Amino acid sequence: MTCALCGNPLNASNRSGLCFVCRYESNDAVPLELSVREKEILRLASDGNNSDSIAVKLDPPTTEQVVKNRLRYIRRKLDSGTTLEACCKALRRGLLV
Repeated sequence: MTCALCGNPLNASNRSGLCFVCRYESNDAVPLELSVREKEILRLASDGNNSDSIAVKLDPPTTEQVVKNRLRYIRRKLDSGTTLEACCKALRRGLLV
């Protein structure tokens, strides 16, 4: 199996059909919008808060599970494996100020 854009070999677990470099470059080119709430949650996460403290700091407050679900959705939107990676990608794209 090879990358659809550059032809580099892919490992068997790759489901995107693109190598890391092509996926990284193509994702940064795609315009992406985060909701105001998603930006607020990601900003609090980037400040080092855990899900429980984020839930309390939000206005209106919510539950830790809701925050975890939102973070999972944000990671999926940003094609990130971790919240830290999502924060870095959001900062690079100018989604967090």
